[in-house]
Amino acid sequence: MTSLRRPVDGTRVIPASRTSALSAARTMRADPLAHLGAVLAECGEIGRFALGPQRIVVVNSPGLAREVLVERHREFGKGRYQLRALRPLLGDGLLTSEGGLHDAERRAIAPLFHNRRIRRWAELVVDRTSAWTATIGDQMHEQDVLRAMYALSMLIIGEVLLSEQISHAELLGQAVTTAFEWEMYALTRPVPLPLWVPTSRSRRTKKALTLIRRHITEVADARREKPRAEWPDDVLSDLLMIQRDIGPLSDKLVHDELLTLFGASQETLADTLAWALYLVATHPDVMARMRREIAAVLDDRPVAFEDLAALPFSLHVIRETLRIYPPAAVVLRSATVDATLGGALIRRGTIVMVCPYFLHRNPELFPEPEQFDPDRFTSHTLGGHDTYAYLPFGAGPRACIGASLTHMMAQLVLVTIVRSVELRYAGEKPPRPELVINLRPQGGLPMQLQRR
Repeated sequence: MTSLRRPVDGTRVIPASRTSALSAARTMRADPLAHLGAVLAECGEIGRFALGPQRIVVVNSPGLAREVLVERHREFGKGRYQLRALRPLLGDGLLTSEGGLHDAERRAIAPLFHNRRIRRWAELVVDRTSAWTATIGDQMHEQDVLRAMYALSMLIIGEVLLSEQISHAELLGQAVTTAFEWEMYALTRPVPLPLWVPTSRSRRTKKALTLIRRHITEVADARREKPRAEWPDDVLSDLLMIQRDIGPLSDKLVHDELLTLFGASQETLADTLAWALYLVATHPDVMARMRREIAAVLDDRPVAFEDLAALPFSLHVIRETLRIYPPAAVVLRSATVDATLGGALIRRGTIVMVCPYFLHRNPELFPEPEQFDPDRFTSHTLGGHDTYAYLPFGAGPRACIGASLTHMMAQLVLVTIVRSVELRYAGEKPPRPELVINLRPQGGLPMQLQRR
C-alpha cells in the first residue's frame, strides 16, 4: 500500500483528510481512535489533518514508524504540543526530558530494569497476586476486574518503587487516572486551557497531583534520613544511590522520575492484565491450554521467575494481548526541524502520530488481525514481518524502559490468577477501548469470578 503521490515537481505530497478542522476537533475530543482510524482508512499508510492551528500527520507502516522513532529520532522529539500536556504533571522525568538530559537519565535508569535486576521483584508479585486470589469466594460473583487490577497493580508497583504497601491504593490509583485524563484533554484539544486556569478539571487534577507528589516526597525524604545500610531493595533506593554516587539526578529529578515510573508502570500493568483476563475468559480453549501448561510445569507450587521460560504459552498470551490492545496505542512526536518522512516534507512543529493500535490490525502484517491468536508468537519473527510491525512499547531511544518488567509481572500475575480463579466475562457487549494515554476498557470490565 502506498499513500504518497509525486506531483510534476518531483516532491512527495501526504494526502489530506477531507475532514474539516472543526470536525476533527470534535471527533478527536470524543473518540481519538475513531478519528485516527478514519484518517488512515481515507488516506492509507500516511495522512494529514488539522486540529485547530496544529498540523498533524498520522503514520501506519513499519517503515515510516522506523523513520520517526529510530532513524530520525533527533528530528522528531516530544515537542511543545506534547510537553504542554505532560510537563506540568511529570516535570523533567524520563518521559518528558529531551536531548542531553534525556540521554543521561536513560543511561542512569535503564540498567535498573534489565532482566537480571527485575527478577528480585518476582516473589512479591506472586505473593500480592495470591493474596488477591485468596479473597475470591467459592460462589460465583461479579467484580469489576479493571478496578481490581488497578488496586492490585498499585500495591505491586508501590512495593517495587517504594517498598511499601499503599494503604490507600484505590485513592492513589484514582489520582493517577485523573492526571492521565488531564493529559488526554490537553492532547486532544486545539487550544487546551493551561493547568493554572481555575476550572473544575484543573482543580481536580492539581488535587490529584498534590496527593501523588506528597506521598512520593514523604517516602523519599524519610529514606534519605536513614543510613544507607537500612535502605530496602527498591527503585527509590536505586535512584538515591545513582544520585549520590553517579549523578546527574537532583532531588527534583528523583521525584520526577518516581512520579513518571509510578504513573506509567501502574497504568500499563493494570490495563494489560485487565485486557488479558478478558481475552482469556472469552477464549476457553486458550484458558484450558494455559492451565495444562501451568499444571505440567508447576504442579501445586507457586510460580517463580525461573519458571517463566518454561511457560511460553502464557507469555504468548501476554504478547498477543499487547498486540490487540497496545498500551502505547498512539505514539506522539513533533518535528523539531523541517524534516522528511517517506520522502515528503514535514514542516517544523508538525505533530507526527505513529499508531501501533492500527499497525497491529493491518491484515498484511497480521492475518485475521481481530482474532486473538497467541500462536502468532511461537516464532521470533513477530508475525513474519518487520520488527517495527509490533510496537506495544514504542521503539528507538525513547522506547519504554519498563517493557521487560511489564512482561515479567503480567506473566506472573496472569499465571497465578488463571490457575486459581474461574473467569467469565459478564458484559453485554465486548468492551470498548478508550484512549486515556494508555488503552483501557471504557467503563470497567465486569466479570464473574469463582475460586477454583
